[in-house]
Amino acid sequence: MTAGYLGFRDRRIELVEKNSIQVVSTAARILRCLESEPKGLSLSVIATGSNLPRSTVQRLVDALAIETILGFYSKTVVGPSWRVRD
Repeated sequence: MTAGYLGFRDRRIELVEKNSIQVVSTAARILRCLESEPKGLSLSVIATGSNLPRSTVQRLVDALAIETILGFYSKTVVGPSWRVRD
């Protein structure tokens, strides 16, 4: 392997690690919004409270629900409500 390839590979690894940390940090922002809301919050309210785009909130809430960290609480007038699972 050439030195140029190894430098590119190292930079790619750094980028992947940085992105992984950023995703965890973003998920934590969502969880902090929900931690004191036993009845849950809608995606729009989570997005506003976490200062994140709604599309990002949707994607991460779906991932957290698949991992059973978040659960669907109820259907409200504005849509589904999500909360941290017991």
